[in-house]
Amino acid sequence: MSTSPIRRLPLRAVAAAVAVVAVGALTACGGGAPEPAATATTAAAAAGYPITVDNCGEDLVIESQPKSVMLLAAFTVLGTVDAAGGLGQVTSRTWELTGDHWSEAIVDRVAEIPALTKAADGSGVTLETIVEAEPDLVIGYESQALSRETLGAAGIPFYIIPAYCPESPSTVDFDSVYEQVTTFGEIFGHPEAAAEANKKLKARVEAVPQVGGDIEDGAMLFTSTSSGALLTYGTASMSNAQLDALGIRNVFDDVAKRYVETSIETLVDRDPDVIVVLYPEGKNAEDAIAEVLALPGADTLSAVANDRVVAQKLELTDPPNPYSVLGLELLSKTLVAGGN
Repeated sequence: MSTSPIRRLPLRAVAAAVAVVAVGALTACGGGAPEPAATATTAAAAAGYPITVDNCGEDLVIESQPKSVMLLAAFTVLGTVDAAGGLGQVTSRTWELTGDHWSEAIVDRVAEIPALTKAADGSGVTLETIVEAEPDLVIGYESQALSRETLGAAGIPFYIIPAYCPESPSTVDFDSVYEQVTTFGEIFGHPEAAAEANKKLKARVEAVPQVGGDIEDGAMLFTSTSSGALLTYGTASMSNAQLDALGIRNVFDDVAKRYVETSIETLVDRDPDVIVVLYPEGKNAEDAIAEVLALPGADTLSAVANDRVVAQKLELTDPPNPYSVLGLELLSKTLVAGGN
């Protein structure tokens, strides 16, 4: 079975938290050197530290360049950390790398980073596990067991991915990708690398052709394996940004949230010309598409009748990250061929 991260399938043939946290901690200097604290402070200042970044509306202070970063639910920020030149500073992670869309450099480096758990959502990782790993930076989203408060009490700063902030933005676009790369460039101490990465990312986005043809509007969906709920994405997700960049109107552009639960009846009423089914780790494109096709009334959708249902891995779309650009390119290639 192909492992392509996106594919367009003829529908009749098919019948498509633990958080990654950023933790900045002071590196203690030992030995008999005079005034070690002053020496460490001087070195940090020379390197541009400490720095303060806005995170979920609060100031997060990074005292010195992080050397031991932990990524929880790593797939959500792996591409951003890499673009910012910080992958060499990551020393622990959750999740196993899957899919064939990752760069060779990322695959090789991730293989060298110890995994605390293979679970995609980082489940099973406790505060004690994190403390024992001695990270000086953690990046991701909060959970019931792990929060800015619990990690802060352990002396570990916590960077929450903006998409998972309690008050997340009501609208995101590709500028959100560039801004995140810039922020990580500052945090990891490689602003020049981040700026160069953003230059290349912007050029790639600008080079993507719009779909055109008779594909005027679309929707991105996600079917929850645990609850069976049908979710759709609004203006606070990169789904909306990708569709917009392709010249396709999101039929749920009146939803100022990252995602909401919807119904097949609502989907049929809005009747998008194309449907993109996003799927997570542990699921494949064929199964993701089949779940949508199995919904009662799905056969009345224009996208189904015209064989315009595609599937794409979630991290190639949302939350905002450099691989959202690759996802845009893949969608354009697939839909341009079908938009006639």
